Amino acid sequence: MFIFLMFCSKMYMRPKKFMKKINFYIIIGIFVLLLIAIFGYFLGMQKFRRHDTDKRDNGGNIILTNGVVKCENMRCFEEKLQNCSPAIIDLSGSMNLSMQIYGIENDKCHYEMKIGEKAGKSCLFERSRLGGALIKQLFGESVGLEQIVKESCRSI
Repeated sequence: MFIFLMFCSKMYMRPKKFMKKINFYIIIGIFVLLLIAIFGYFLGMQKFRRHDTDKRDNGGNIILTNGVVKCENMRCFEEKLQNCSPAIIDLSGSMNLSMQIYGIENDKCHYEMKIGEKAGKSCLFERSRLGGALIKQLFGESVGLEQIVKESCRSI
């Protein structure tokens, strides 16, 4: 009877030890998988994240290396023209229109518009004339400033 009890007690001990070993290996396996997932996530983020090295202004427009703002929309360009801040905008399409503000030259604002490669105009406006009405006139809306545009612009 004693031998039988010893055998039964060993039999009960084996499953407990076996379960302890299995639990230990399960915990180690989960820990290893968790480490792999964490390292994989961070390494993946380093490799696949978007590298946006372009400097941007408050409106999200790109600031080029020479300090010129590359406007993404006409609102940005109009604001830059009112302040005569260096900016450029490309409106590609059927006309391939590009406009650039070079900034202040001889106390005048230097603005240039090109249609395609050959046609366009270059303008030097007095700083006191810059404003919404002049911008509307430049963009084709007649507000009575045709003479100022004629005097200030030349064809290129």
